Amino acid sequence: MTEQQFGKQQRRRFEPGEVIFRQGEPGEHAYIIERGEVEISYSRAEGDVLLANLGEGEIFGEMALIDNDVRSATAKAAVPTEVFEVDLELFQRHVQTAEPILSCVIQALLDRFRAFQQRVSSADLDVDALARLSSEPLSDARHQSPVHQQALTELKFEHELKRALSPDGREVQCVYQPMVSLQDGRPLGLEALVRWYHPELGTLAPDSFLPLAARSGLMRELDINSLQKACEFLHKIDTETNWTSLFMAVNLSGDHLSDDRIVMAVKQALETHHLEPHRLKLEVTESELVREPERAREILLELKALGVNLALDDFGTGYSSLSYLNRFPIDQLKIDRTFIKTLTTSEQSQDIVRAILSLASAFGQHTVAEGIEHPDQVARLLEMGCDVGQGYWFSRPLPPEALIRWLEDRT
Repeated sequence: MTEQQFGKQQRRRFEPGEVIFRQGEPGEHAYIIERGEVEISYSRAEGDVLLANLGEGEIFGEMALIDNDVRSATAKAAVPTEVFEVDLELFQRHVQTAEPILSCVIQALLDRFRAFQQRVSSADLDVDALARLSSEPLSDARHQSPVHQQALTELKFEHELKRALSPDGREVQCVYQPMVSLQDGRPLGLEALVRWYHPELGTLAPDSFLPLAARSGLMRELDINSLQKACEFLHKIDTETNWTSLFMAVNLSGDHLSDDRIVMAVKQALETHHLEPHRLKLEVTESELVREPERAREILLELKALGVNLALDDFGTGYSSLSYLNRFPIDQLKIDRTFIKTLTTSEQSQDIVRAILSLASAFGQHTVAEGIEHPDQVARLLEMGCDVGQGYWFSRPLPPEALIRWLEDRT
């Protein structure tokens, strides 16, 4: 057997004939077959009886996750096989949160459990009779349905994300996009944007894994991971470049707006990396503020008391309520890229941007225009009174070392 380890062991490879687990052993994991074939057999006094041959995408050993009992059968590799572990903790958490996508997986587990019990419970069956039973398929068409495959894929994907966020994980990293003065292009700050450098799927953008992180309760962990990396990188910029007054913007999910642990996490990040609080900007979206507005306001006030700045991201696409601008301690509005994209061609977009700039001025807030891709957009924004922006016209999001080179070119 060979293993791949990422903090905790997650994958195992077995050679033909190698035992994965034995009947009677305690069980802490189930397994999903990624490649290869697994034989499931039951030991009787008369000899071992083959119960099933399982292939790619099938799950086995699941009774350990259901009744926390010893193994009821033996599993071994029929050919070179790679399996993916599913631990008891992960399974139980999903059951407790009752996520709908797992219903088909749970049903598959229970069906196989019942089928197995039915096959082996008849003590009066001889070996030949059991062998005939083993020729019947253990799974049915539902187990190969698109919904079933989606559930297994998501379960595996979540496990991989959890591994990537472990202390030893190196796959989840930040790239950084500059925010600049529209007057002269001078860098003012950076926004940290998360990327997952998946070992098999390549670079994954946030849209491909943030929804999964939200469903699986990993958003807090993902945000804290980004916060720590971003603060560490800003300290690196301070020590290796002449740009020692830049700010760093980090996105916070709505999960933090009902949990004051984020306040201590921010404080620790600032202290660990020797940063002045006003150089950290935390960005939240309008839609997240309205989930629990009173609790969100309390958390934001606590964060504001630390000395950090707060920005309202994607402004104009959500509720855009004047009461929210008045009630929440927001320092900056980020004008959503959808309005900037059509700024030079749409009078409606121009009117919306002017209105946002007017609101920001009335409430004493700064503004940043997102998604700037053309010099005509820069000129129009300057005419309207917006003086800070970010977008591909200035720079794409860059990995840390490339961003440092970008800064050095502008020294």
